[in-house]
Amino acid sequence: MIFWKRKLRKLKNLWYPQSILVGKPADTQEVAERIANSCTLTPSDVHAVIRALPEVMAELMAESRSVHLDGLGCFFYSIQAKGTGVATEAEVSSSQITSVRVQFLPSRKRQGTVITRSLVGGVSFAEWLGKDTSTDTSGSSGGSDTDSGTGDNGSSGTDNEYPME
Repeated sequence: MIFWKRKLRKLKNLWYPQSILVGKPADTQEVAERIANSCTLTPSDVHAVIRALPEVMAELMAESRSVHLDGLGCFFYSIQAKGTGVATEAEVSSSQITSVRVQFLPSRKRQGTVITRSLVGGVSFAEWLGKDTSTDTSGSSGGSDTDSGTGDNGSSGTDNEYPME
């Protein structure tokens, strides 16, 4: 169940639902235990695989490849360049690159004319009636609700003006 709360957006002075996180984040061990419950591996085997996954993915993406995990999505590197570009093709060089980011595109499923993201299926919503910690600036989500954001149009996303799909 996805919890939400009412949030006033000061820019437009309108109210929107905003998704929130409740409790502490699920750690690797909890994820491993849940995966182990649905297969024949032990939690420690699953934990070892999960721990190895980021390193293997980084190696593959460093080869300028994307990594597609069935049912999860596709991961790949993108780069950002400084300035506004250069005048000629010959002037383009790797020294213009200022950062590397990991991009993620969730898997999609088509059922007739409807396309859904694999990580979004089967969710329900409930208004959060617990303690409001929106004034907490510590950034900690340990045991309390933490904003995960909503776009100004009310769709689920990050706390910026561009909603996520």
